[in-house]
Amino acid sequence: MKTKAKSIIAGLLVGATLAGTSLLAANTITLYNVLAEGVTIVVDGKKINPTDANGNPVEPMIYNGTTYLPVRAVANAFGKAVAWDGATTTVYLGDMDGTLEKPTLSLRDTKSIGSSHYIAHNAKDNYENQYEYALKGSDTIANKGYTYEDLVNGKYSKFKTVLCVENGTSSHLTATFSVVADGTTLYTSPEMDKISKPIDVAVDISGYNDIKLVFSDSAFSDYLLIAEPGFYQ
Repeated sequence: MKTKAKSIIAGLLVGATLAGTSLLAANTITLYNVLAEGVTIVVDGKKINPTDANGNPVEPMIYNGTTYLPVRAVANAFGKAVAWDGATTTVYLGDMDGTLEKPTLSLRDTKSIGSSHYIAHNAKDNYENQYEYALKGSDTIANKGYTYEDLVNGKYSKFKTVLCVENGTSSHLTATFSVVADGTTLYTSPEMDKISKPIDVAVDISGYNDIKLVFSDSAFSDYLLIAEPGFYQ
């Protein structure tokens, strides 16, 4: 019963439609009589029609004099991101910098308009650290100088990743990694080689639109990884 309750709570918090008149608290199910009719939401003078993540209409409701609104619909109206952490039964709205292990938008869920790119799953660096996934540098000499590019439309404040060297690398060469936003280089790493330790990278991209992740024109870029990269609001 507890597992079922948690799953329904998650749906409620992210704006999913609940059948009937059930509201939930903690890990128990309690039935309440609620009013779900004629509640209008207006943001900055503009009426919004609340929907869930799939675009289905979601009705606001009133219980005991308090109006309850679907989180996702309100967040969308303000241009904020919403994330649900089922492990801690927590809903995150807007700025998640430093509060979530996972980014607002994972880079693996985006579509690069730059060079083709390769995602390595269960990647491992030269210090035996394991990552869920990582974006690799150029896969062949022909592709060196690889660039990932995405248009983020000023929605995010930070780009974060761990820059590291792939496990088992023996090359004597070096390479660097850069973050370029709207033509301006915001970050360039030190020269990375086979003994370089992983580097936590956090770059302020507030207000920028065109984000490029650039590996230097070196064969060693084949062995560079940016682990679990993503954009944060």
